[in-house]
Amino acid sequence: MGKCRLCRQELSRLPTNYEDELIAQLAQTISLGGNFVLNIAIDANGRVLPVFEERLKNLGDFVTDHSEAIFSSKPWIYQSDVDSVVYTSQLKNPNNLDPYRLYNPQQQNNTVIYAFVTNWPDDNLINLTRVVPTSQTTVNLLAQGAGSYSSVPFSQTSTGILVDISDVSLSSFPSSNYVTFNTFVLKIENAADQCPVNWIQNSLNKQECLTFGNSTLGWNAANSQCGILGPGATLTSITSAFENTEISGLNQGCSNAYIGLYRNSSSSNWQWINGDTSTYTNWGTGRLINSQSVWNKLVERFRDEHKKLQESSGSSPRKSTWEFYDELRSNSS
Repeated sequence: MGKCRLCRQELSRLPTNYEDELIAQLAQTISLGGNFVLNIAIDANGRVLPVFEERLKNLGDFVTDHSEAIFSSKPWIYQSDVDSVVYTSQLKNPNNLDPYRLYNPQQQNNTVIYAFVTNWPDDNLINLTRVVPTSQTTVNLLAQGAGSYSSVPFSQTSTGILVDISDVSLSSFPSSNYVTFNTFVLKIENAADQCPVNWIQNSLNKQECLTFGNSTLGWNAANSQCGILGPGATLTSITSAFENTEISGLNQGCSNAYIGLYRNSSSSNWQWINGDTSTYTNWGTGRLINSQSVWNKLVERFRDEHKKLQESSGSSPRKSTWEFYDELRSNSS
């Protein structure tokens, strides 16, 4: 036979680091491109209890003081770091990038990085291993009041930068006024150009990143896939024999790969999809297709073979597009 129970919870005894936990969850969520939804307890009359009202105000004050690191921000090329750090970012000029891009690229003169330090370091040192500094790099603490900053010293290390907050006045930290004094945000500008994970920096142009994708797609779909992999990315242009050699080394065993050179059916002029004006060419023997009808036959033959193999075994075509093309050329000669 059951027994009745009378229980009591003292709401005033919420964890002392309750606000910091909320802010840490908020920072982690937006660093991954998510939206933060907070559930609030109300009483039977629809009123927010005073203990929760206080915490909501603290959270709102934090968001107001750090609004530039939260609103309209996007994930950075890295989402987190050591020492309980997560990142968001803004671009000074989006440069016609897709507004729905997953993250912001790292461009020295354009990207602003925000480092949310969600756990106060015992030694007052924050190790930011993901940030590559330049001679123009600056680090500022987001102080109380939107748009207020305090300069913070840092030193370069073999793995990034080491930020020292030991000489920063406690009153400069806005969180000291309303939370448990653990979470603060650093604003980093003019960090070096960097490439995202799985991309490499073009050795001839440090502002360009390169990667290789291996999937069965048409040229247009492949170019669109580049834009998904990286903000503003397109199929690559090749501007010199040196760049051609570097890019050839990325093909991961693939004998043929799409590049960004194309021609409209109504034009005889070839052009690069990214607007590059380079005139470098290095055509393989018989690889320049000047006939639209030959190209259409090539694509049709490739698709038919792909469909047959997919239906029979689920595998990809045994022959490359160019092997089909060679057959077409030899049969027509």
